[in-house]
Amino acid sequence: MSDVRLSIATAEAYAPAPQGPTLVPEYQDEERPEVKIGWSIGSEGEADWAFERIQYLDAHIGAIEEQEKAAIARIQARAAALKEVSNRGVMFFSAALMEYGEREKKALLGGGKKKSRTFLHGTIGWRKKGGKLTWIDEAATLNWAKSRPVEQGLYRVKYELEKKAIQDATKAENIIPPGCELEPETDEVYVKATKGEV
Repeated sequence: MSDVRLSIATAEAYAPAPQGPTLVPEYQDEERPEVKIGWSIGSEGEADWAFERIQYLDAHIGAIEEQEKAAIARIQARAAALKEVSNRGVMFFSAALMEYGEREKKALLGGGKKKSRTFLHGTIGWRKKGGKLTWIDEAATLNWAKSRPVEQGLYRVKYELEKKAIQDATKAENIIPPGCELEPETDEVYVKATKGEV
């Protein structure tokens, strides 16, 4: 069984993580089976061993993710090759239908106001295209728009919050502006294992 399948099978064997303040998931260590829910660290040596296990397990997650990326890349490459064959077919038949439509437009539309002809499995149609401005120098157009009467509504001013400045100003003034709430400031314990290899 591959590492990925073994890890999935192991994960599925455990119950979901309990809800509540502890947020400690169901776990039994492979290296020391006695380390599971209820176990606690009793010495600095055990604390460093726990960091060593985090280091190993983080590296194991990284190795699984690399295998996952490689497997996905293989599947995507195969899918892209299969789709490319079908895409070429779609482009081939679309081009043939457009050529046919242009060549037989009068016969297909019957000379009326209709702009499309429906078949059992699709439609050949014509739609208006173009006739709109394209922007090649927006700054020049904006300067022109600003010279026009404001009532024409040719430009708009966009307002955005400068959140860093608001954070600093409200902290200095000890206020909470409308539409905000203050997250309580606390000291929170954290752990960080050094990186390792599997």
